[in-house]
Amino acid sequence: MRDGLQHAADCKAPSHLECPRFRRLMNLAATGAIKGAVSNKQ
Repeated sequence: MRDGLQHAADCKAPSHLECPRFRRLMNLAATGAIKGAVSNKQ
């Protein structure tokens, strides 16, 4: 979490959606590959 926030603060991409690292992390979270990721399944 800390590293992700630090990257977001330092990232030079015009938007988060244009940042390859942010997009990779979002994809991992969406698939549940990141332990503790919140799922939309109910």
